[in-house]
Amino acid sequence: MEREKKKWIDILYRLLDITLFLAKQSLSFRGHREDFASKNCGNFLELVSLLSNYDLVLKEHSKRLQQSLESGLIPVSYLLPAVQNEFISLLGDAVKQESICEIKKAKFYGILFDSTPDISHTEQMSQVIRYVKIDNRNVEVKESFLGFIPLSGKKADSITQEIVQSLEKDGLDLKLCRSQGYDNATTMSGIHTGVQTRIKEFNPKAMFVPCANHSLNLCDVHAFGSVSVCVTFFGTLESVYTFFFMFNT
Repeated sequence: MEREKKKWIDILYRLLDITLFLAKQSLSFRGHREDFASKNCGNFLELVSLLSNYDLVLKEHSKRLQQSLESGLIPVSYLLPAVQNEFISLLGDAVKQESICEIKKAKFYGILFDSTPDISHTEQMSQVIRYVKIDNRNVEVKESFLGFIPLSGKKADSITQEIVQSLEKDGLDLKLCRSQGYDNATTMSGIHTGVQTRIKEFNPKAMFVPCANHSLNLCDVHAFGSVSVCVTFFGTLESVYTFFFMFNT
């Protein structure tokens, strides 16, 4: 029993290392065909196959899977897409918890939130925490991405609730927040009913600093918009992009 348990633990260690490598290199996990009979699977299965040529544990695992499939059985492989997604989720949670521990150790922090629709047109908000990490005499300003938050609404009150609930879920005390940064949209930066004002109702010490990149983008938009040649150029460029995008889809 112990020997069987150790065998599966050894296999899982190798599969987690493959997952970590692909995630670190920002490589896709799966291809068009993920069945074992395919000659060109995704990166995850291809790496398992490659390492099986040199690693006895994975070699035995692959051989056992092949024998089970030839016998018409459905073996336990830990290689299916659902399991790959679970590996990614577990490693992501571990990285997130490590970042949260660093933030809590730093005590004070700043929040950076920005919303954008994803490829499925679902509105989501990215959550980034800025803090100062002090390790002996080394001082480093860090920004840690903690994840995406699906938005239930686009109004200031609902966005504020999402931010507060997200911080509470991560165990971060809003009273220790010392800065907040968003774009220049009225919903976020409004001085009367914007998100920054509503956050200050929870913590007056959370000073608002508008995003410099968004400010620069607004300057560029208005500057180019006042020159007819630029308007024509970017209008034509957008039309070309739309044509090829619609053609490919």
